[in-house]
Amino acid sequence: MLPVSFADSLKHRRFIILVVIACLLLGAAPARAEWHTLQAGHFLIHYPEANRALALDVAVRAEAVHELLTERLGHAPAARTHLVLWHGTDLANGYATPLFENQIGVYLTLPSLADQYLAGFAPSADDWLTLLLLHEYAHILHLDLRSESAERLRSILGRVPLITSPLLMAPPLVLEGFAVYHESLDGAGRGNGTYYDMFLRAAVLEDRLPRVDQVLGEYPLGRWRPGGHVYFYGYAFVRYLAERYGPDILNRLNEELVRRPDTLSGALQNVVDAPLHVLWDEWRAHVTEKVEDSLARLAAAPVTRVTVYETAGYHALFPTPSPDGTTVAYVALGGAGSELRLIDSASGKERRLTDGELLLTTTIAWHPDGTKLVVAEAQEERAGFWVTQLVEVDVQTGGKRRIPGTRHAFSPAFDPTGERLAYIRRDGLVTELWVLERTTGEHKRAALPQDVTLLALRWAPAGDLLALSVWDGERGGYLALYDAAGGTFTPLLGGGDAIYDPPSWCPDGQALLFASDRSGVFDIYRYEFGSGRITRLTRTLTGLFYPMASAADAVTAMLYTADGYRLARLDELAEEPGGALWLPPPAPVPLPDAAPELQELGRYSVWTTLRPTFWLPAVSYGAGESLVQLFTAGQDVLGRVAYTATVGAGFPSGRPLYDIEWQQQLGEGTGLSLRFGARRLPQILVVEGARHPFETSAGTIGLEWRRPASSGTYTLWLAAQRFAAESDVPDVPAVRTTEVAAGISHRQGRTYFDWRLVRELRLEVTSEPAAEGAWSARVERSLKAGHTHGLDVAVELAGAAAGSGRAVALGAAGSAQGIDLPLRGYRTAIYAGNVAWKGTVEASIPLLQLQRGMLDAPVFLRDVRLHPFVEGGWTKAYGAEQGAFAWSFGAELGFRTYLAFGATAVDLRIGLARGGGEPGPHVYLRVESNF
Repeated sequence: MLPVSFADSLKHRRFIILVVIACLLLGAAPARAEWHTLQAGHFLIHYPEANRALALDVAVRAEAVHELLTERLGHAPAARTHLVLWHGTDLANGYATPLFENQIGVYLTLPSLADQYLAGFAPSADDWLTLLLLHEYAHILHLDLRSESAERLRSILGRVPLITSPLLMAPPLVLEGFAVYHESLDGAGRGNGTYYDMFLRAAVLEDRLPRVDQVLGEYPLGRWRPGGHVYFYGYAFVRYLAERYGPDILNRLNEELVRRPDTLSGALQNVVDAPLHVLWDEWRAHVTEKVEDSLARLAAAPVTRVTVYETAGYHALFPTPSPDGTTVAYVALGGAGSELRLIDSASGKERRLTDGELLLTTTIAWHPDGTKLVVAEAQEERAGFWVTQLVEVDVQTGGKRRIPGTRHAFSPAFDPTGERLAYIRRDGLVTELWVLERTTGEHKRAALPQDVTLLALRWAPAGDLLALSVWDGERGGYLALYDAAGGTFTPLLGGGDAIYDPPSWCPDGQALLFASDRSGVFDIYRYEFGSGRITRLTRTLTGLFYPMASAADAVTAMLYTADGYRLARLDELAEEPGGALWLPPPAPVPLPDAAPELQELGRYSVWTTLRPTFWLPAVSYGAGESLVQLFTAGQDVLGRVAYTATVGAGFPSGRPLYDIEWQQQLGEGTGLSLRFGARRLPQILVVEGARHPFETSAGTIGLEWRRPASSGTYTLWLAAQRFAAESDVPDVPAVRTTEVAAGISHRQGRTYFDWRLVRELRLEVTSEPAAEGAWSARVERSLKAGHTHGLDVAVELAGAAAGSGRAVALGAAGSAQGIDLPLRGYRTAIYAGNVAWKGTVEASIPLLQLQRGMLDAPVFLRDVRLHPFVEGGWTKAYGAEQGAFAWSFGAELGFRTYLAFGATAVDLRIGLARGGGEPGPHVYLRVESNF
């Protein structure tokens, strides 16, 4: 080794040691006091302290779910499953993953009306929590299945991702279909719901049952499909297999899939002696015959005539007439975007009023003077956490104003004077009724029965009455009245497992309109206060929702079609008995009795799930010898700490190597995180033909701020790295440098139904303070706009500068020390300087809309596009009198492809480009991400 002063060497090693100690201390620091851990028989439940009572309830439910599902599958995990109860978001959801540890996440909020319409979720709080646990734990048991060879590998290597959880590579159609099947097996769940029946009826009615290659994965299909098509069609297909071949078919299919998870067709061939495409065709024929019989029965009575408005987007939701009945406001959903739009009731002409990141309003409140609207808008405050707030929108200008004090609020409604605004507020699985006095700004909470869950409300045309759509465990779903003056709550009608849409008042205030599936199909009903009679007003083949009577004696509603929910006007109303006032109470979800032994473990600690759960061996070649390595990674179940670590040694020298990265969140919801790193790598230095070993070591520390918001996602980072290289070559000094880097990026994507607009900005600066001129800076700005199935245009501008110790290369990538600004028409870096810029204009022209998969392979080809482009750049060296200009043009043939059943989207491109001054064009192949 080259002689290095002991002080310098010790100083660098101290830095590495400090990095490791900092990681350990941060990881050992306790989480915030509000998070605790509860141990049950087969679960570790992590919960905010305020949700302790709910955690105890979840423990009982989870143990009952474990007993039920393990008996069905004949399999139980070897270790406890971690169950995280997330609080503070207004989007209902859950997740399950076997990575690192078996873990389930439950977001403690109820499904909204949009969740019901798009994905078929029921509104019951009790049922929702139980069914969510059934669904997610079915995933855990399913993904915990392994072949004998995978089990042997796990006993040696631990929980290596994918290798010891092979079903992670199975098609989502199978994974989600399996979970929905077990969620629905005992009469509850989405599979037995009215929405799933409606989705199938519409698909058959309009000849829209998909090919199997279209729904194997999460593919973006060209036309609307029922929300979560892998759930819906996956369940229908899995249920068909179980009914035709017996329930044991699923366990036998799993035994095949754990050996080859990517060959669903081959597994079915081995189990039932029929390939996937044959079984899918048979399922389509079976479903078509069954649904056509149902449609024939529904069509035996006259079907209600409706006039359907041509509206923007996939869906027209929550249509609400203005006070004078001339205009209908509605929320239009399309792609990932949502807009509040107005449509003229007579002409059908519409206009965009405003957009929102996600409008989950449930109801739209018109002010009595017709000048403003109030809706509930959801915004992502941190990754995965969406919060609603009431927003007032000016009808003329579209200007928006947030209403203070209305976080977690939805379903607004004005009183007849416009001075009071009623709304529902979520607090986890609890809902509350609040009234805002607009003159004073005071919010008052109404006293309601404790077990009542509020779904929607409407204020009467006159007086203090509010009509409510509610649910409780005793009655089920029903409609009720609340007297805002007297504080009395009065149930009106309902019961059973039926769903009741938001009630709307007839203009005279003497009756309520509502939609319900009490007959098995969503139709519209009227309840008359004087007689207490229910009258059925419509008959439909698919479903009618959200009826609203206007001052113009028109009734608008939502009609479900295979192209989504459409805004419709009812041209006729029937008059026939609507059934009993009250239906029998709903049957609870059947679960075994469970009395688990519970143990409070105290405050949550990241170490509960942070220990390494696997060591993956690897052998590579470098530095003149074989490098034998072990890799591991981990993350605690709250996502606060994550790390990767590689350790090993060179063979036969025994020189050690390591590479450790550690990330620690700083506070919950702040978006701040610290990053630490330490690495040591053996390398080879060649001097005059002789090979000399040397080692590089580095320690890094960085700070990152990541913030999702309505205006886009911001990332700000700052990092410092201490680098050292030591060699045994005489006259080659040891190298010790410190590098500082900083950067900021911003991405804003907006979707206007079938249109997309994406803006990106990235700026980064790197410097070596001790080395003169060793600095560089880069800025990139891009604007991309396009249509889902039409023309896309991208404009990109990049600039770079560097000190005298570094360079900026213009031309092919990877040709200069410093920064590359590649131009596709060049094979090499033709110019290098200290400052440069590059501009690109590229179009994307659709040629073929394929939407084809390769049967059960994890590959889906969406379309083929032509990408003509023009690029230009300029560079100049410090002190030079003039710079150099370069340009190129060409075209690429792009194949928009989705891999891993939709998990990864890429463009595979074959390009032909020509650069100015080049002897001729050249052909190349590259991969480009979709935007």
